[in-house]
Amino acid sequence: MAVGRVDRDETTAKFFDGTSRGDFLLRHCADCATFSQPQAEQCSHCNSRALNWETARGYALLVTWTVVHSKPRDGVTEQMVLGVAQLEEGPWWWSQVNGADPHSLYEGAPLKIEFEKTGDEGEYVPVFRLREE
Repeated sequence: MAVGRVDRDETTAKFFDGTSRGDFLLRHCADCATFSQPQAEQCSHCNSRALNWETARGYALLVTWTVVHSKPRDGVTEQMVLGVAQLEEGPWWWSQVNGADPHSLYEGAPLKIEFEKTGDEGEYVPVFRLREE
C-alpha cells in the first residue's frame, strides 16, 4: 500500500520544502543544542522556543512495528509495515517501512529515511527502508 496523499499548510511548509529537496528537517534548539520533532514549537528538553531547522542525517533504529492489512479487493489484501524508530539525533518518528519483510524485522534494525511522493499534487513524505549494517 502506498502512502496516502499529504498536502502542506502554513505549519508544515518548511518541513515539506525540505522533503522536496530530499532533506529530513528537525527542530534544533539554540539554547541546549538538542533536537526535537519537526512539529515541535518548543524544545522537548529545555522548553526553549529558540528552535531552528536543521537537516537530520537520515538514519534511525527500529523501536517497534506493526503490519496493517488493507480491506480485501477481489480476494486480495495488501499489507503495509508501520514502524516507530529513534532517529540518530534522538527524536522518535513513525512512518512506513518500505521493502521490508515483516518477519525479518527486529528491535534495533538499522533504517534510513527516503522520500516518497504522495500522488501527482501531494508532497514528498519520509518513509523508512532497511539499511545495510
